[in-house]
Amino acid sequence: MAIYSLAITTNSWTLNRPILEIRTTATDRARLLEIGLSGGSYGARFTALGRPGNIGVGPSSPVTALAENPSDPAGTVTCAINWTTEPSRPPYFFRSFNAADDASCNAFWSFPKGLVIPVSSSLVLWNFSATSGLYVWIVVEE
Repeated sequence: MAIYSLAITTNSWTLNRPILEIRTTATDRARLLEIGLSGGSYGARFTALGRPGNIGVGPSSPVTALAENPSDPAGTVTCAINWTTEPSRPPYFFRSFNAADDASCNAFWSFPKGLVIPVSSSLVLWNFSATSGLYVWIVVEE
């Protein structure tokens, strides 16, 4: 299995909605090894990572994770920040991040054995506050 990474900036958002979806294809599953969030001085935020009840439909301009080894095949995991129909709110969350209005708001979550993302599925970063975007990076194994 190969390792893939991606850094992406989320959009500004409104209260209680998804800000990033990590998606798999119908042929490949993946494992999320780590995810990092950096907010700069964008105000107070509460963000969490979970499995949506329904994946997003019609992601616009999804970005594919990049192979860390150029000899590996192209990645299939993508990240989306806009949809025709957003992913639904996860009923439960694996990790959460609550930050005050601070210029150094950062979080780093690792999953030593990898958090499995089944085929045709996703994980979603859910926002519980109304504020500007985040800088997010992921590391996945496919």
